[in-house]
Amino acid sequence: MGNSRSIAINLIVKLSSFLLILWGCRQGRPSQFVLRDPKETGLTFQNTIHEDARHNLMTFFYLYNGGGVAVGDINNDGLPDLYVTGNMISGRLYLNRGNLRFEDITERSGIVVTGWATGATFVDINEDGWLDLYICRSGMYPPEERANLLFINNGDLTFSEQASRYGIADTSYSTQAVFFDYDRDGYLDMYLLNHSMLDLQPNRIRPIDSTGYGIGNDRLYHNEGNGTFRDVTLAAGIRYPGMGLGVVVGDVNRDGWDDIYVANDFMASDYLYLNQGNGTFKEVGRQVFKHFSYSAMGVDLADINNDGWLDLVVVEMLPPDHDQRQRMAFPLTSFGYYQAMLQEGYHYQYWRNTLQLNYGLNAQGKLTFSEVGQLAGIDATDWSWAPLLADFDHDGYRDLWITNGYRRAVIDMDFIKDRMIPVLQQERRLGTDSVQRRLITMVRELYDLARPDAVFRNRGDGTFALVSKAWGITDPSFSNGAAYADLDRDGDLDVIVNRIDQPIALYENRGGQGHYVQLDLRGHPPNTRALGAWVEVYCDSLHWVQQHYVVRGYQSSVDYVMHLGLGSCAQIDSLKVRWPNGQQTKWIRLPVDTLLVLHQPEGPGAFVKPPDIPQGLLVERTDRLPPYRHIEDLYSDFIRQPLLPRTFSQLGPGLAVGDVNGDGREDFYVGGTYAQAGWLFLQQPEGFFKAGPIDPTAMLEDQGALFFDADGDGDLDLLVASGSGEFPEGSDYLRDRLYRNDGQGQLIWDPLALPEARTSSSVVRAADFDQDGDLDLFIGGRMRPLRYPLPGRSYLLRNEGGRFVEVTNDIAPGLGEAGMVNDALWSDYNNDGWPDLIVVGEFMPVRVWQNQEGRFREVTAALGLAHTHGWWNSITGGDFDQDGDIDYVAGNTGLNSRFRASRQEPIRVYAADFDGNGLIDPIMTFYLQGREVLVPRMDELFMQVLLPRALQVSSYATYARSHLRDLVYETQLKGAYVAVAYQLASSYLENQGDRFEVRPLPLAAQVAPIFGLLAEDVDGDGSLDLLAVGNDYATDVLTGRYDAFIGLWLRGDGKGNLHPVSHRESGFFVDGDAKALVRLQVKNEPAYLVAQNQGPLHLLGYRSAPPVSCWPWPSEAVYAQLHLPTGRVERRERYWGSGYLSQSSATLCVSKKVQQVTFHAAQGKTVQQWVP
Repeated sequence: MGNSRSIAINLIVKLSSFLLILWGCRQGRPSQFVLRDPKETGLTFQNTIHEDARHNLMTFFYLYNGGGVAVGDINNDGLPDLYVTGNMISGRLYLNRGNLRFEDITERSGIVVTGWATGATFVDINEDGWLDLYICRSGMYPPEERANLLFINNGDLTFSEQASRYGIADTSYSTQAVFFDYDRDGYLDMYLLNHSMLDLQPNRIRPIDSTGYGIGNDRLYHNEGNGTFRDVTLAAGIRYPGMGLGVVVGDVNRDGWDDIYVANDFMASDYLYLNQGNGTFKEVGRQVFKHFSYSAMGVDLADINNDGWLDLVVVEMLPPDHDQRQRMAFPLTSFGYYQAMLQEGYHYQYWRNTLQLNYGLNAQGKLTFSEVGQLAGIDATDWSWAPLLADFDHDGYRDLWITNGYRRAVIDMDFIKDRMIPVLQQERRLGTDSVQRRLITMVRELYDLARPDAVFRNRGDGTFALVSKAWGITDPSFSNGAAYADLDRDGDLDVIVNRIDQPIALYENRGGQGHYVQLDLRGHPPNTRALGAWVEVYCDSLHWVQQHYVVRGYQSSVDYVMHLGLGSCAQIDSLKVRWPNGQQTKWIRLPVDTLLVLHQPEGPGAFVKPPDIPQGLLVERTDRLPPYRHIEDLYSDFIRQPLLPRTFSQLGPGLAVGDVNGDGREDFYVGGTYAQAGWLFLQQPEGFFKAGPIDPTAMLEDQGALFFDADGDGDLDLLVASGSGEFPEGSDYLRDRLYRNDGQGQLIWDPLALPEARTSSSVVRAADFDQDGDLDLFIGGRMRPLRYPLPGRSYLLRNEGGRFVEVTNDIAPGLGEAGMVNDALWSDYNNDGWPDLIVVGEFMPVRVWQNQEGRFREVTAALGLAHTHGWWNSITGGDFDQDGDIDYVAGNTGLNSRFRASRQEPIRVYAADFDGNGLIDPIMTFYLQGREVLVPRMDELFMQVLLPRALQVSSYATYARSHLRDLVYETQLKGAYVAVAYQLASSYLENQGDRFEVRPLPLAAQVAPIFGLLAEDVDGDGSLDLLAVGNDYATDVLTGRYDAFIGLWLRGDGKGNLHPVSHRESGFFVDGDAKALVRLQVKNEPAYLVAQNQGPLHLLGYRSAPPVSCWPWPSEAVYAQLHLPTGRVERRERYWGSGYLSQSSATLCVSKKVQQVTFHAAQGKTVQQWVP
């Protein structure tokens, strides 16, 4: 096949759909924006595209990528003027005549452009105080017709083209140029963003070219200071090719040297070039970001949460509605193909917009971002182009404007499968030219994807509300480049959008409710507009930062007048400017709602001090551990079961803490895998650890582990549960094991100690549930291999002289089939002296079995927990409100997910043998836009399951509208096992005596799944806090890895409220696929240990003297009462295991403010008192 097939394959990677109108509207108020009539404004240009033999999607796959917008005051009259680029026609230059009226001066200005223009940027390149114009070109043209253009402003509304004279008539396929002083020599250099029309298969997996000569390599030009530029691409380290569609420059790590972010289309990963301060850059994208958008387009960089660090938004092409998602062609949905991409060195990339929150530097000086676009609600805006972050309503937070739309729905799967592929298959018979003509005709007949721009209001809490309709943005269009500026100088930002086959859209802003300030920065030559200046504004407790750059979004540049919304701030307390040369100027008590002209002072440049490395309460102590990294074998459940939502072979490792050898020092065990035996770490006198496998032959899939005295001989034995989706039920690899301690610290497997189960287990917990003086067990069943989502088998085991007997059905009806259990906790929730059992898991409610003197009754519904079904991972307990009973925190999947769930709109899995082949077929659904929809894509589902009514589905469009009941018989659906989830938020469960109130944890705890949980008074202030770790890398390709969590300390206030503490203050930083979290004593001081799947251990201790005192739990004690200076009494329980696959120290740590601690046995008997 010829080039037609190659290009057609590329078309299968683009997305599309119709924009969903969400809540967030301001009822009863005029629209924020009004679309002005082009006849009134004079902005009549439209970027018209004519498809012909030379210009069509078969020969030029960027045919409908559109043009850009550049804003700048070309005649220095104080009004911003406009230039818009055209693809097949010349762009136009518009002079702002005031009152939103513009005059087309293109011909008389001399800026008449031929060829295919893309991005445009106004810049004072020759330091004369007049803005010049640089225009990029691309297209299927010879080099001389796509050379970029530089129009020098003559100061009289005319321009002279001089790109060759300056040395920047680059003939690459260019998208946009950004000017910045990367080496701080005072002169503006140029980064040129490129793509390529020569690579006909940009989605083909190939070795990454790092030579700097790859197709589509960007270019960096150094300003020599003599009116010329020199190509320094290779010397500066710009060595990676891509399909660049977006670029921004800014100081992301705040070291005073500006960095570059490049958004690449197709398979090429995005790049972050960190400025090294010596004229070179280092590409660190894969080290700094956990994942990127796949077909990345436009990009913007600004502080969205007012924490002083620049955040990043990149747009892609995911439709918000289900029908369009199911009809569109997704690239790389195959698990195997995706893994091949990763193995070749490409980074994780997903098919959605991404919002990267900048957390700044951690204690090791590492720059850290977390991607939270789904949590923020901005992830799906269809075929998107330009994201612009600006405060359009003046509430003090930057909103988000996204242009979108596409002229032809070329990635419609019905079109590709039923029309395009049959024609391509005739190429040998009909010839390439004939096939191309047919394809061109067919594409012309396709429906379009005209959409209103997606505009989001920043709520100020980390989430955004879609307000397009409420703000008056309702005109469907094919929008591409866009820019903002206060065009009428009335104090708010208007928006200009370049559209295909439609006139320019000018959205007039009718004003917000809050205050603002505009800044016109005047720098010294050669950087007369002070590009790169860093501005900070302070008002009361509020703080805003903005860096002065104009290239933003897509192929566009905004006005040089900076604009900050200030909310309720009526006077600026102080304003600081760090000028491009490092000088700093401060103004105090400045007015608001005005334009301030700020001049750079005379004087030499200054050193910019990088931000201090955080000195948090906790500090990394991992150097006390020998080298260790958790290893999984190369296995994926998706190979055998493509319909699973996650793999069940990446669940560990667990951690258990105990003094194994009786030397008074706490040791710990790390669970093993089929590829790695479990390791025992023995603490040495100096606080370091020695380690090795306890049984080198035991290469099993360990889950929960527990140190406890199983046989009453005074030493700690070890119970290890086995579980995985890798092995069938009954396999030896699923055998739980009890290792008996020989009294010398040697652990010896006793194969007769436990009943023969050989099911996939998860958690193991101990308590004396019958109060006969020894510890009994609960072992949770995780799942049934190859029969997801059927519940695993759970067990209650009574200790009878060191042997364990299964008594589940006899004393705890229903517990054996509790669900797909992830965690459990023995806790006396009702303070009656008997340990109750709380069990959580996937598609389970928080289930409670009340202990009624050694027998159990489920009381879940009576406690108000009947409809708490979630994807629960973990649970721990603590008296967070200091009222004398135990409250609970449960870790869930969180809200940074493509899924949403509620009581009215749950997630479901329908499970049955729908095709009669003897295997369980799990088919997941969830609600989108009020309708229950199928999660699997049509090909994915039909290749896996021969559904009885599948033949009635004749197209992808039909499938998109189908419910599962349309694909199977009604009797099959009625007989199916149905798993449901109503909530995904990690939650706090307040104990109110006879019931629980469930409320979500703060948003900072919802960015990813929470696994490890630990309730401790971390800072010793007398109130119980919460430490949490998480993430989940075991997901399917379309869902993508949950990877935004970096560890979290939630500070308690003693009233049941938990407040996030920044990692810079806490020092608690764990950003891998974290699972177990425990506290242990290291050299008699508390430390925190975290285990990560396929990652290293992390040990964190206190930077200085711990603010808490610790004491061993007396052997008889099961709870303690802490008498506080406030007169309140806090209850603490002793847990033999708490939090995901975790068992912590057998010591109690309390604030040094605590006046007395009283330890109690089960029925309240005081066994010891302690004064910290």
